[in-house]
Amino acid sequence: TSRPVRVEAAEVRDVRRAVDVVGTLSAREDVVVSAEVAGRVAALRHDLGERVESGDVLVELDKEKAQYGVEAQKAALAQSRAKYGAADSADLPPLERVPAVVSAVAQLADAKQRFDRAKSLAAQNIVSKSDLDSAQTAYDTAVAAHEQALASARQLRADIEAKASALRLAERDLRDTSIKAPFQGFVAERRVSL
Repeated sequence: TSRPVRVEAAEVRDVRRAVDVVGTLSAREDVVVSAEVAGRVAALRHDLGERVESGDVLVELDKEKAQYGVEAQKAALAQSRAKYGAADSADLPPLERVPAVVSAVAQLADAKQRFDRAKSLAAQNIVSKSDLDSAQTAYDTAVAAHEQALASARQLRADIEAKASALRLAERDLRDTSIKAPFQGFVAERRVSL
């Protein structure tokens, strides 16, 4: 028995395939964003369900205290730089050019000159032994004062570095009052309100 067959030319068509499944969708990346600094919430920039790009500000904290912290650190740094004898933006001068050290060097040179003169005159019996001893003591005191001035300058230099670090930390705290999205996505939950 034969059957009649219908023949058609082959053609290209899209075949739709659909599969019904039951499941749960979850994000590839999920993060809880929190503040690195303490502060009062000043503004919410995005709400639940909103799309955000990487770096978008989500929450603004009150910047006033952080700004005061930056200004206080700038003032403390400027004060230390002034004690050291450095301009606000210039590199720190070498220890030998710090005003206290320059003064101590001048006093040391004067004491050395007086002591040398006293030794020369004492060798000729022109000045007394007590005058020579006084010149020796003045010279020894000037040497100690010079060493103290150098030590103080080193301490001031370290203080400047510490205050510069404190300023950088205060500036970071100010920047951290803006809480930003770490990557692009959607706001799924909000645990803060104004």
